[in-house]
Amino acid sequence: MTNAITVPLWIDGKEVNSSTTFANVHGITREASSNVAAADADVLNAAIASNKAAFRGWADTPAWQRRDVLNKFGDLFANTKDELFRLYSTETPVSGVIMESDFGYALSHIREAASICTQIKGDIPVTADNSLALVLREPYGCVLSVTPFNFAATLTLRALVYPIACGNTVLCKASDRLPGYCLAIAKLFKEAGLPDGVLNLVQFDAKNVAARMEQAISHPDVRMINFTGSVTVGRIVAGLCGKVGKPILLELGGKAPAIVMPSADLEVAVNNILFAANAHGGQICMSTEVALVHQDVYDRFVEVMQRVIDSDVDALGEFSMINAAGASKPKELWADALSKGAKVLTKHQPSDHEAKIAATVMTGVTPDMKLFNDESFGPNVSIVRVKDAADAIEISNGSGFGLSSSIFTNDIMEGLAIAKLLETGAVHLNSGSVHDEPTIPHGGHKNSGHGRFNGAYAIQSFTQTKTVRFGNLGAIPLHILKN
Repeated sequence: MTNAITVPLWIDGKEVNSSTTFANVHGITREASSNVAAADADVLNAAIASNKAAFRGWADTPAWQRRDVLNKFGDLFANTKDELFRLYSTETPVSGVIMESDFGYALSHIREAASICTQIKGDIPVTADNSLALVLREPYGCVLSVTPFNFAATLTLRALVYPIACGNTVLCKASDRLPGYCLAIAKLFKEAGLPDGVLNLVQFDAKNVAARMEQAISHPDVRMINFTGSVTVGRIVAGLCGKVGKPILLELGGKAPAIVMPSADLEVAVNNILFAANAHGGQICMSTEVALVHQDVYDRFVEVMQRVIDSDVDALGEFSMINAAGASKPKELWADALSKGAKVLTKHQPSDHEAKIAATVMTGVTPDMKLFNDESFGPNVSIVRVKDAADAIEISNGSGFGLSSSIFTNDIMEGLAIAKLLETGAVHLNSGSVHDEPTIPHGGHKNSGHGRFNGAYAIQSFTQTKTVRFGNLGAIPLHILKN
């Protein structure tokens, strides 16, 4: 703890310290990388007041000026790569490949958000009485953005740049696993010319996080919420929003299926499925967790899978999870499956480190096993034999999740027919389920959430309509009010 830095809050364009702090402990080194300032009730109210005070000025800022600020921020973000990487790897377990990929995606979202500033458009609908009606799109006000630790650059920045592009101010409850990284981002926004109070950054200690979240959500000057995280916490947050009638964008967990049809190129299918299952140790909400393989090619698929696994043992070796708790969930699911008859294709010795686990591929996973239905958020995929496309669709849609999915087939019409019936926010043909683009809407169905991030689709999420109607100036006979 003696070498741990102190990470303050960021409110109204300056650092704010707190009498309450908590330690951010690296999941692998087990050392505290920082002491993090935690907002109490008064500090949180001050942050919201700052957001409110900055709102009108930012909302009225010409779109091209908002665009220029975001583009300048993008330039600074790109030029600060080395320092951001240092903070990222110091605060949380992450590979160089994931940092590079995350950084590239995040930068593309910044550029796309800048571009939508000048794309926010209204409408002139037809009216029954021939009056003129203008439908305007306006920002909500202060948006509470709650961001996760995984793929931190992309998932944090999309929760900031899109509401800011639309003219909102943002109160960010950033991941407590990357406090220094998120503070560095806030400072880059200020350097780019973002007015003070448009972006405020707060953290909550574990003892008070529930009370502070409820305080923020119920505060009358917080007008909209977006949350990325687990289904369990997402439901709690959505319930709080429901109590006070506030709109919320939710991007929650997933258990992406990959459907493999007889015409599929099995080499391509196995490669893409293994990548989508194990990228970032499976700590991605879009990760493929189950391969639903047509009975006609099941045996050959398993053979190819085994050959690929055996030929590249190092690539599918140990993965560092966020911490020991992050590793325990998949371990518990695997143990339950093995106790009920599942078989393991991968052959790795258990790690001595409680936060590290090896990639696991299983066969014989059945509906009575927790692994069949529960999201593991770990590096694994279960191979399940299905009779036909209808069987695969039924199993896929029987899941409570609906974020992403993939289909492997060389019959494009077959793939489109299956895609239309899958209850997921995205379907990838002959590609893994882990994919996102700043111009493509991102979000889930069912328990995986509702609402959409990204590009022009984010305009729908982070603005609301207002109708301004011009009457025909004709006199209305008041006697019709009688009876």
